[in-house]
Amino acid sequence: MPRARPVLPAAALARAALDGALRVRRGERLTIETWNHALPWARALVVAAHRRGVTPTLVLRDEAAYFEALAGIGAGALASSARRERSTADAVVRLDGPEAFPRLLGLPTDELDRLLRAYLHRPPRARTLRMRIADVTPVAADRLGVDFERWQEEVVRASEVEPVGLRAAGRQLSRALHPGAEIRIQHPNGSDLRLALARRAPRLEDGVPGPGGSAELPSGRWVAAVAPGTARGEFETNRPSYDRYADEPVALHGRMDFGDGRLRGFEEDRASQAFAAFVRTGKGRVRPVAIAVGLNPEIRRAPELLDRAAGTLSLLVGDPPGRSSDRPPRFQFLASLAGADVSIDGRPVIARGALPGRPAPAVKRRGGSRAP
Repeated sequence: MPRARPVLPAAALARAALDGALRVRRGERLTIETWNHALPWARALVVAAHRRGVTPTLVLRDEAAYFEALAGIGAGALASSARRERSTADAVVRLDGPEAFPRLLGLPTDELDRLLRAYLHRPPRARTLRMRIADVTPVAADRLGVDFERWQEEVVRASEVEPVGLRAAGRQLSRALHPGAEIRIQHPNGSDLRLALARRAPRLEDGVPGPGGSAELPSGRWVAAVAPGTARGEFETNRPSYDRYADEPVALHGRMDFGDGRLRGFEEDRASQAFAAFVRTGKGRVRPVAIAVGLNPEIRRAPELLDRAAGTLSLLVGDPPGRSSDRPPRFQFLASLAGADVSIDGRPVIARGALPGRPAPAVKRRGGSRAP
């Protein structure tokens, strides 16, 4: 199986993770969870931690042992074992896997979901950073139909964007798109959607986890809940959605029609099979849950991260969220639109995808990086 060998300095990415995101301090304990394919990135984190007076512990999830255990005890027992894991560290870095994830695609849907929740979506017990560079492998590139090296370089550059720049862009957006605001989303492709934001503060994802919280690198999203019953009009995507674990790993979804806050119709010939099947059984409960605006100026084509591209507007559509974290929504997906206009009472806030007040957050270069 081909191995993902970093083409850019791993030390620069380690500095972005430990200094910019986790802000580790001398005397702290750091756990680095990695799979075999991501060891080059993990080793750089170990070295960087020692240089900062931080005590690192490297936890290797061996891929061969994982699949042997999966065959021997089954997905349910393996997921239960992962949920029982405990860490006494002050901070955790996750480099997720496995690299050979296509071997999981033959599992029944409920078993696959159980494994993904246990490993990818488990709640943090310390401030936790998931480094998405580990997702970038030749195997994944083949699955998603993208160039591996270009994908890797873009994710590294995007990971180096300073959190302070993302926060500044997000705060400026919060001042323009305040809770309760009624907004209009338009695009030359025919999109014309009106909705109101819920009367609660938006969430800013800048890549810095709070105490006991989690974040991802690269980051950069502004997310606001949509007030129920307010969405009306049409929304057509122009960016694909990626899900490496889905039967259709790449989907565009096409045009969707909303009325009274619910999905009234969609282009079935362009939607993914999973989305179409859920809508047919959803009994009218499918609605816009939230909107997100990307803030990261270095993301342009990276699969699974397009909603973080600066100025890209995404609509989270699907089942309403559950009332507790133990009962996640049955189905949700992001429909993304780049180059849209967003206005309040005719006053432009986002023009052709340009964030208000500034073209993009600044990016600080660290030694060794190069452009694609």
